[in-house]
Amino acid sequence: MKILVCIKHVPDTEAKIRIGADGKRPDLAGVKMIVSPFDEFALEEALLIKEKGAATEIVALGAGDEASQASLRQALAMGADRAIHVNDAALVTADALTRAKALAAAIREESPDLVFTGKTGVGDEVQVQMRLAAETAVSGATTSHGRPRVERILAAKSRARSTERDVIIISSTLVTSIIASM
Repeated sequence: MKILVCIKHVPDTEAKIRIGADGKRPDLAGVKMIVSPFDEFALEEALLIKEKGAATEIVALGAGDEASQASLRQALAMGADRAIHVNDAALVTADALTRAKALAAAIREESPDLVFTGKTGVGDEVQVQMRLAAETAVSGATTSHGRPRVERILAAKSRARSTERDVIIISSTLVTSIIASM
């Protein structure tokens, strides 16, 4: 089973961000950039699934300018087997739909069994995951609390509801976000 993990290159959570000259976008000049901590959680979960023998390949997918390759190199250092970079500087400050469309093209080409994202990017809206599912015409599940259980091609994810948990079995490609590595 192939798991694709979306990796976003974001400003360090400790960075001081200024508004750009256009008054609409952030000025990221000189700001330290990192892998979104939420995407790190997603990558860690994918790696744990592979470690247990349920996945054969972990592919990191990122989009943005040349600098965003640093986050993909970090994903490779953490254990991803391959990395794909959608090289487009406009994606650094693009909206969720534009980013989802760019990532969806690479996802369709890779045909993964699972697509993991972090629950959100740092300072980002929480729309990319479901837009990715819509753009790739696959199943989408919002946030996975805890660790998804994966057997063969079936993906099971738990959804917290009051004090009980539901287990949802999905038999096609799934796009889901991971809250935290447990």
